[in-house]
Amino acid sequence: MRNINFEYLILNPSTKAQLLALQNSKPHALLFYGPDGVGKLTVALAWSANLTDEEFISVIESDDGAAIGIETIRELYKNTRSRLRSHQIVIIDHAELMSTEAQNSLLKLLEEPRPNLTFVLLAPEVGDLLPTIISRLQPVKILPAESRQIAELIKQSRPNITSAQLNQLLFIADGRIGIAMRFLHDDDFLNKQIELMQTAKKLITEGRYE
Repeated sequence: MRNINFEYLILNPSTKAQLLALQNSKPHALLFYGPDGVGKLTVALAWSANLTDEEFISVIESDDGAAIGIETIRELYKNTRSRLRSHQIVIIDHAELMSTEAQNSLLKLLEEPRPNLTFVLLAPEVGDLLPTIISRLQPVKILPAESRQIAELIKQSRPNITSAQLNQLLFIADGRIGIAMRFLHDDDFLNKQIELMQTAKKLITEGRYE
């Protein structure tokens, strides 16, 4: 598990202020939502690490985009019934991939909150989950980072980058820090995104026949 200092995390200032305020209340269940690439899992791990030790943070993830089934939630139920000596946090990444049965099973856990236990669900949109689940969660929108924040990060990693290249990266990343980080470490991914952008531009500007 990644050890990330929340204090130095690049976040939209409004989102960061909201998350800092939530640390004092230690809510029972949260929903971090926002577009893919905005850094929801990174934020959840860093926020959790400010509340408890790493050994008490667990992450449930989908297996290559497969549905998260009811058996996974039943196992989670067993693992969260006993009291621990420290605050326990369970992060469910891509919670929108939980089956209907799994969500209904999770609802029982949310309806019977145990002290010193926090659930953090991650999803692209609030509406991706059942209304009964949403009613038990406190939603937190992970807003895109500001362009200046991402620009500073890019220039630190690539000091020789030109203004044109920087603007191109900022345009494609669109405030999604996860996408920007991938650009910095994966040139093939960046080239593919530039190619897609150029193709899209061509489709918009060409005549109907082309």
